[in-house]
Amino acid sequence: MNREGIKVLVIDDDIDFREYVADLLESRGFVVFNAGNGKEGIDILKNESIAILLTDMIMPEHEGVETIMTVKSV
Repeated sequence: MNREGIKVLVIDDDIDFREYVADLLESRGFVVFNAGNGKEGIDILKNESIAILLTDMIMPEHEGVETIMTVKSV
């Protein structure tokens, strides 16, 4: 499977975990964007054509379910 250029957004308030996942995905050819909370993630989604969204469920500012519901309504 060719993953080159597929854009993934990782949203997690745990920076160490977020960077670990980003590094892992980048090493496999994905283009990775990351955000520390749902609000930051929504801002990225407004400007990028993201194919895959990975999100933590419990975060400050904009939790995972709230983020997913916002994405689905756009």
